[in-house]
Amino acid sequence: MGDIYQFDPIPVAEIGAQDLKPVAVKNVSELLESAQRAFQAANEAQERGDKEAAYTQYSLMMELLLESDLDPTVFYNLRSEFGSILTSSTKMAKTYERIRPKEWSSEVVEMAFKSELDYPNPLNDRVLAEIRYIQTAYPKGFQYGLDRSSKYLPFIREEFRKAGLPEDLVWLAMVESQFTPRINSHAGAGGMWQFMKSTGRRYGLKSDQYVDDRYDWRKSTKASIQYMTELYDMFDRNWPLAVSGYNMGEAGVERAIARSGGERDLWKLMDSPRARIPRETKKFYPKLLASAIIANNPEKYGFTLNIQPEEIVDTMEVSGAYLIRDIERSLSLPAKTIQQLNPHLLYGYTPPNGTSTLYIPKGYRTQVAKAVSAMPQLRPDTHVVRRGETISGIAGLYKVSSRDLLQTNNIRSPRSLQIGQRLVVPGQVSSGNTGTALASVEGRSVYTVRNGDSLSRIASRNRVTVRQLQQWNSLGSKTRIHVGDRLYVAAVPKPASTPRSQQTATVASAPSGPLTIYTVRNGDYPEKIANTHGVKLNNLLAWNDLTMRSTIRVGDKLKMYNAQSTKKATLVKASPSTSSTATTHTVRRGENPSTIAKKYRIRTRDLLKWNGLTSKSIVHIGDKLYVSSSAGKQSKLTVAAATETKSTVHVVRSGENPSTIAKKYRVNLKDLYTWNGWSSDPVLQIGDQIQLRTD
Repeated sequence: MGDIYQFDPIPVAEIGAQDLKPVAVKNVSELLESAQRAFQAANEAQERGDKEAAYTQYSLMMELLLESDLDPTVFYNLRSEFGSILTSSTKMAKTYERIRPKEWSSEVVEMAFKSELDYPNPLNDRVLAEIRYIQTAYPKGFQYGLDRSSKYLPFIREEFRKAGLPEDLVWLAMVESQFTPRINSHAGAGGMWQFMKSTGRRYGLKSDQYVDDRYDWRKSTKASIQYMTELYDMFDRNWPLAVSGYNMGEAGVERAIARSGGERDLWKLMDSPRARIPRETKKFYPKLLASAIIANNPEKYGFTLNIQPEEIVDTMEVSGAYLIRDIERSLSLPAKTIQQLNPHLLYGYTPPNGTSTLYIPKGYRTQVAKAVSAMPQLRPDTHVVRRGETISGIAGLYKVSSRDLLQTNNIRSPRSLQIGQRLVVPGQVSSGNTGTALASVEGRSVYTVRNGDSLSRIASRNRVTVRQLQQWNSLGSKTRIHVGDRLYVAAVPKPASTPRSQQTATVASAPSGPLTIYTVRNGDYPEKIANTHGVKLNNLLAWNDLTMRSTIRVGDKLKMYNAQSTKKATLVKASPSTSSTATTHTVRRGENPSTIAKKYRIRTRDLLKWNGLTSKSIVHIGDKLYVSSSAGKQSKLTVAAATETKSTVHVVRSGENPSTIAKKYRVNLKDLYTWNGWSSDPVLQIGDQIQLRTD
């Protein structure tokens, strides 16, 4: 018979009766069920021969038992049930005995008790549990952090030494972030030392729309030293309490001490139910000690020491906005060489306002200074994308090309634009920036937001209302404005009054020539479509009731007239005459294509075809649809015209592809590709319109 493993009873006298939690049978049952499941998983892994997985599951079971904070009496009374779990597989028990550390080496003990961090002697179950947890739950993550640490530790150790802090305290960066400079927690803490923005500001870490010093690991290290020194003094030179305060907040630790009657021994506080210390904080200080023990002797615990080169840099002060990517290119440095040294610069460029610190590779100060002096600054404008805005619209607002705007912000497709995204506007700083903030774009006054501005102040200055500003600029009631934003401060100008007889000749957007329908594809935007088909952007927008701030989506149908390039457009079978009998209808509330067709005494099918719609299309209030006032005659004329040209349009249905469509109409597949301008196999969507010729 195999060995029997049982828990020895824990003497009740070692823990004050007043500190015991009331017995909660339900919680104990859940604990046993979880432990049993973990142990079954360990047995299954053992049977498969996966010793590492078996040990992981076995350790999980032990964690559930050791960290349960059970009443010792309950623990003793249930020892037989615990014993049945432990003895249900002697193989697993022996595996655990072989793997777990039986005793600590003399050098580890010597290291621990020379430190000021107050290692318990002997190491208690909480610290041992964290050591096992690191070894089994996230060994790869710990190894990555250990590898990264060598880049930063020389600087951090020196700063801690100068401040008189315990050397092992540097491993707090392993617990907080695994030595990652730019990282955020779910709670909003950021950087290698996990500062909240409010706490960071107390210690000089600036955080604004361009820079977040919490990600500057050198500055945040110094801020962390200040904070920990204050905590150490606040808790009467007690490092366990100070470190716990770093995690829980100093006020939280003080409340825990007060609730437990003034107890200042962290280990007793963690065992006291009255202190109500969160589980995360109970694990925090033991995890620091466990991390230091393993990091100082990595080979003994299954880890390796892979030393990376120390991050050695020069610093220089830069005034104005410069793209870091351009600096790297001018020096022929690999991409992100300088960007990785400056994780605190949020958008890949130096702030446009004032002077900022830039970290550069050691020995490159002269070359960088020369490169910066030779390149133009970015404009001090940044634009926050709002609902309905497009790349072409934003580019027009700032008088730059869409292509430059995309390249400057490393945006591959205009379709990837996100509401709230901050864009840096390319172009050299002009002398006019120091003058008036007012400019003109397409006849509309535009105001550049300055420091201290608010919507009400801008509205008052330009003699308009806040509501008008919000309407003209697509601003929500809670939208914030930023320095450098450009806002319209005037309505769209009305066209000059002209005699009625001349109005049709002066309206540039009046449709003329053959109507074609273009289906918007991935990567399209209005300016691109207009250029591709040789039409003016303003005309394309007017024909489709769009503005520079409108958003188009893949699959949308756009009307075009007299397009020079119709490779991607579809000829409409039946279109309303462009004579004086043709008119447009503005969709009203409650209307649909069927009711509109009845109103004008035309067929719904013809109305849909004239406007590039299908039976599944949805029309919206304000949409403009082309109709004919001489319904019956017009319908006959359009059908006759289609018969003369012997062409038609096929609306794609479910399951159809070019091959099946060609077979249906008994036409050559190659001709079908030619008629529709397909250079490669198209991906057809339900509702797409396909041009066909039957001659």
